[in-house]
Amino acid sequence: DGMISLALEGVCAAASCSSAHAVAVHPQEGSLAFPAGSVFVLYSPWSRRQVRFLSQPEAALEDRVPFRALCAAFSTTGQLLAAAFGAGSGYQDASSEVVIFADGVVLVEPLVGPGGRCWQVAWACNDTVLVAVGTTVRVWRWPEAQCIGELSIGSPAWAFSWCACQPSPGFAIVRPQGLTWHVMRSSPAHADAVFEERLVDLQQVEGPGVPVQIVDVTSAQDGVLYALSLQSTILRLRQGVVERFNRIHSGAARAVEILADGRLACAFADGFVHMVDSNTLAVVADFWLGGESTGGPIAAVGLAAARFPRRGTEALWVSFADGSLSAIKSDSTEAVPWQTLPSLVSPGTACDLVALRGADLALCGDCGLALRCMTGEGIGLGEVLVPDCEYDFSVVTTDADLLVMVCGHTTGGLSVFSMHDLRVLPVRVKTKTQSRVRALSVLVMAMGVNQKAAIVAAALNNIIEIHLVPFLMDSVPGQRSKKPSVIIAMNEPFIKTSLPSLALIQSPGDVLAWTHNSNEPFNMRLVTSGPEMLLIREVRFKGAGGAKVRRIHQELAVKSAWVAIGHCIGGESAFAIALHGFATNFTIDTGERLGQFQVALPPGQTIGNKLRVDSTGRILAVTVEQGTIVAPHVLVLDAETGCCLANLTGHITPISGLAFSSIGRLAVLGTDGSLLVWCISRDGVPLMVPLRVDELLPSMDHVRAASAPLQLTHVMQPQQQKQQQQQQQKQQHQHQKQQQQQ
Repeated sequence: DGMISLALEGVCAAASCSSAHAVAVHPQEGSLAFPAGSVFVLYSPWSRRQVRFLSQPEAALEDRVPFRALCAAFSTTGQLLAAAFGAGSGYQDASSEVVIFADGVVLVEPLVGPGGRCWQVAWACNDTVLVAVGTTVRVWRWPEAQCIGELSIGSPAWAFSWCACQPSPGFAIVRPQGLTWHVMRSSPAHADAVFEERLVDLQQVEGPGVPVQIVDVTSAQDGVLYALSLQSTILRLRQGVVERFNRIHSGAARAVEILADGRLACAFADGFVHMVDSNTLAVVADFWLGGESTGGPIAAVGLAAARFPRRGTEALWVSFADGSLSAIKSDSTEAVPWQTLPSLVSPGTACDLVALRGADLALCGDCGLALRCMTGEGIGLGEVLVPDCEYDFSVVTTDADLLVMVCGHTTGGLSVFSMHDLRVLPVRVKTKTQSRVRALSVLVMAMGVNQKAAIVAAALNNIIEIHLVPFLMDSVPGQRSKKPSVIIAMNEPFIKTSLPSLALIQSPGDVLAWTHNSNEPFNMRLVTSGPEMLLIREVRFKGAGGAKVRRIHQELAVKSAWVAIGHCIGGESAFAIALHGFATNFTIDTGERLGQFQVALPPGQTIGNKLRVDSTGRILAVTVEQGTIVAPHVLVLDAETGCCLANLTGHITPISGLAFSSIGRLAVLGTDGSLLVWCISRDGVPLMVPLRVDELLPSMDHVRAASAPLQLTHVMQPQQQKQQQQQQQKQQHQHQKQQQQQ
């Protein structure tokens, strides 16, 4: 009833800043533009919200996936933003293009970028010239958007700076061979630009025969050029000639930027940022803004500065290798750390996604669990790192107050991690079949006072095992959780030849509560799919701890394999979809078929293995594959007719997770940990869902109340946990003995 529309509302991803000039700052408003996946995010540091997302024009995306966002530059007035996008990875991008935006609107057709990867775009000559550098240098005259020159330099150039020095304005280019100075002998009004190139002599810096590798350059308004070497030596040049130099740091350097007050900011690989006097080249202040990782300090990658005359302040943004961004705000008297945008990448390769209450999400990967806020603030709520072990993949689920993540080991076996009130409860589960885990599903249920359990279904080769994993919610003296137990193992011959799909679903009308001593059975459904058939089974738990399984429905083979299963929380029906787009809707209780439809797929595309249903049961989201490659986009379908409501693009890596939230949002997770959040509306009104669904989901409000992103306690190895428990018991025994003696 009414038109369904989707609009990109949030980008929860790390800033993919691979060059020193990937980030741009609006010179008047202070908005920050940084690349994240295939889009540029405009972030307001004053309201601390994402205000706009810039991507390639839809016409440029026909029949291909989006390019990666690379680097951007605001014009001197801030009215224009030049953004570079590129295909491929590393130094040898297949192609690149430059898009010009004004207030979020694309002004002209995308400009063909320089050869190879575009490392930097920059405006020059009072915004009448636009320059982009890669393996070539391309120069356009603006506003005609006409290419007036191209300079072939034969190797990647990763930095560029325009010098408006008279009488011969020019620019400096940083490339592996060194620093080259180029004089532009024609004015921007000419149809063709003429360049004169000269290699800058740097032998006096480190001595004869010692190579000097320049990493970045910047220039002042008077035409003075400043260069920073990898050895952390700052150089001042005029007309391509070195005037002065000074070594300012002991570590490797990464970027240099000139501030409005004439000082220089230099960023280094150990996370330090130095403020340098431009006349004496001496350090006048330093900051340490980088974090720590297992490999040591997180390196600073790039810098972006802007002055805000109306506020009387100046800001310097620093981008880091982990995707985080930090800002220093300064005035006439001092400079202090201002704010930080944390890295929002899930630990390791992202695998699955689940919605919590409100705007919060939990996403898991092969290294741990991450809590995220999918609103414009882009808050990273916390991380949980699992022990150092190799996992194939993981799944995550939730109930009213417990998060459960299940990881499948490459060598067989499972690890189950639950989180309650920020306490992590790890359990190692041994499977009867010692083979690689190929599919997982998990459901949470209550087990008496202070206990809950994860029901885990795992497909291992041609066996499906169902495990009961209890967790003790509260620390009650003398009370322990029961050991994990195998409920049942059954043969599934058809899953040996294909990647199966599993789904544990609560039976309608049943309450997720059961105990070992209960005489009342607890029922749930196990749905399995493969190339031959789709089976629905009833799993009935008995009071003695055993279980019985009976088949209640079977869907015969279709033209292609069944690949995905989906259902909504509290719903009475589920959906299954086949590789070629044929879908069926059936009741969870009896398997009765409620409807069928055929999804119209473009040539060469098939359905992927991720299917999600919104809480109203009227909208489906499903991933798509292109041949053997998981295409980075999602189809949003009408659940009754199968009509495509939207084709969501924006990711540059395969889709690994989908989740409909309780506030009418669809979150799409890429394997690189990036999140795109889409607002679903009907006739312009946000589509809300019944409050009862929201009540079933846990809240992370106590985490959100923290003043900074919370780093949750790391999970210990099972042996370490056992030793700690023994130590605590020993201390308690000694304390009791002392009390008795007293």
